[in-house]
Amino acid sequence: MSTKRTELEEHLDALATGGADLDAIYAELARVGEITAEEYEALPRDGAGRIIIATADELVATSDAEVVSGTRGYFNIRDRAAGDPAAAFTLAEWALRRYRAALAEVAEVDEAAAWRQAQVEAWRAKESQKATRTAEFFEGVLDQYMSDFASEERSVVLPGGKLKLIKQRENIEWDEPGATAWALAQDDVDDLAPRKLSRSAVKARLAKISNEGAVTDDGEAVAFVRMVPPAMRDKFSVELT
Repeated sequence: MSTKRTELEEHLDALATGGADLDAIYAELARVGEITAEEYEALPRDGAGRIIIATADELVATSDAEVVSGTRGYFNIRDRAAGDPAAAFTLAEWALRRYRAALAEVAEVDEAAAWRQAQVEAWRAKESQKATRTAEFFEGVLDQYMSDFASEERSVVLPGGKLKLIKQRENIEWDEPGATAWALAQDDVDDLAPRKLSRSAVKARLAKISNEGAVTDDGEAVAFVRMVPPAMRDKFSVELT
């Protein structure tokens, strides 16, 4: 056996004696280049995800209940304590400390990640808001350009995009108190206003809605709802191509 190999085994043995678990030992092997990260991830593990190591020349995968020549094929308190209950208790205390420390590390990592995510989100919101203001400014510039130089056109094609005027639809405007009063006077008030006005139910009773008001399906003229023109006839938009 080479001197380098002997030194490595002595180094790893010292780690194990000092309480390092197998994950730490294999991580050290990966650090010194003895195995690659891919080989480390591919190491055989038991059903609980623990790394399985050989006690002889080949790897023997066993469950906690299985025994091979009196030993299990991976790190465990029973074999390390060699039948000594006091030593086993001490090792259990050590294992519990390692477990607690690992959970604390998980919490610390999660906290750090949450802080970083908050920082990234704050940066994203700031930069997005700034870029949105810039986009809105140049959208206004293009709107004015179309108004000044193509006021009779519905669209203008530019290299890389198209300026368009999109006709806006009329909106329904409701007089809620008036509609409720009308609904309460109807025989099917429970359908039209069971607890509050049901716009969809009332609208289903209307045959026509105009700018002046509406007519119900039985010919009654009502003034609580009407069509109103949009605030602007057209909505300007930029379409990138």
